[in-house]
Amino acid sequence: MKQIFKLDSKTKQYQSPLHHADSAIKEKGEDDIFSVTPKGSEEIPIEAKSATTAPEKEKIKVKLINGEQGRLFLRLKFLKEFNFPKIRDRNVKFCCIIDNGIHCLTTKEFPISDSLSPVLIDREFELIVAESLDLFITLKMTYDKVPSTVIEVKETKQVKSKNKFLRCFGVKDSLITKKLITKEPERDPLKEMTATDGSFAKFKVSFDSIKEKVNGQANIIRLDGWNEWRLFKDASTGEFVRGKPFRVCTLETNMLFVPRTSKYEVLPISIKNAYQQVYQVKQLVSVKHEGYLYQEGGDIDIWQRRFFKLDGYDLVAHNETTMKPRAKINMKKVIDIDYAEKKEPSDDEDDKDVIEKEEGMRGLDNGSGSVIGGSSEKSIKAHVKNSLSTRHISETLLLSNGFKLKFLDGETIDFGADSKLEKDEWLKIFDQLIAKQQFGRQPWVKLMIEKSAKTPTF
Repeated sequence: MKQIFKLDSKTKQYQSPLHHADSAIKEKGEDDIFSVTPKGSEEIPIEAKSATTAPEKEKIKVKLINGEQGRLFLRLKFLKEFNFPKIRDRNVKFCCIIDNGIHCLTTKEFPISDSLSPVLIDREFELIVAESLDLFITLKMTYDKVPSTVIEVKETKQVKSKNKFLRCFGVKDSLITKKLITKEPERDPLKEMTATDGSFAKFKVSFDSIKEKVNGQANIIRLDGWNEWRLFKDASTGEFVRGKPFRVCTLETNMLFVPRTSKYEVLPISIKNAYQQVYQVKQLVSVKHEGYLYQEGGDIDIWQRRFFKLDGYDLVAHNETTMKPRAKINMKKVIDIDYAEKKEPSDDEDDKDVIEKEEGMRGLDNGSGSVIGGSSEKSIKAHVKNSLSTRHISETLLLSNGFKLKFLDGETIDFGADSKLEKDEWLKIFDQLIAKQQFGRQPWVKLMIEKSAKTPTF
């Protein structure tokens, strides 16, 4: 089970030695390969700028909605390809510290049995991306000390000879004794490659460098972990000196960026949740149902019994006897269903639904205030408000098994079923179509549908 830690984005910012990024972070728990390598950890001297130095290019300002570009989901999968000394029987464990410059989150410890087997981490984090995001991941380890060795030591002592005659000549006997002593190890290879706090690997993730790879699609990204703490013994001086940074391990991650284009968008809560929702929207295209219904409105003015076939969002009406197609109804344009048993929404729910449905139908606007498909923003709001707040009690609703479909342009079509069971079946399918269609109008859902050829395995 994944543990979830929620961090308040309004908490006081601490002074971190790392780069600061304006974003919040919280924990949730394959296709292209892209390696992000941190810059050299050695200090780089700052050179004085000459008068002829070309001015720096201004960064392109990104559009922020509610102070964010969107959400970056980072899933730590495996730690592998260790470049360690012998660690068997050392009880080595490590934890991951995620630092975005504002918040810092530490995972639980994970054991490393040997240098060959990958270690499963399986932790997911959600990060709010503001104008920029530089993420630092530090790995810290704990381990048992190198055990002391017990050695046998022989000691020789000169004692008086037991022979009295030899004692007269000053001859002494040699007495050899043996004893066991504990010898401390001269060096600890693990200690020589870790910092005083146990840090042994550092990763840097710059959002700008991976955005195109993970925008609207999840991708496997492998990060190289760099060690800058390893010490070497200088042969000339006999002192320990710090060596050059070297790659000590590889962190396999799965990342997905979901852009935000509206403050009313309902964004996913994890990578898996995003693909599940996209999959459900795509599945509606394959929905099929058929049966007899009475119809009034649309292409006919009086009640008429027809045979209907639903294929995705296309509802095709056929002649009752000849079964020839007579009309096709586009269910994508339906904004509401009305029937006698439907519960009236409260005032608060009504206003909330108006906002959500209005935003859902707006989708990607063409810049002129109109929605792709024709109607203006004002007409949309009027139709949605009218559909939610006004109940048209007609002969359709007076029928025991009647219901009414309301469309974006204000048109209505009345239907009646032969039985309550048939009516409930149609209503259940129509409700799902309308709800998912409105959800699927969100730009991030459209983006992921376009970019996902198949749903990845998690």
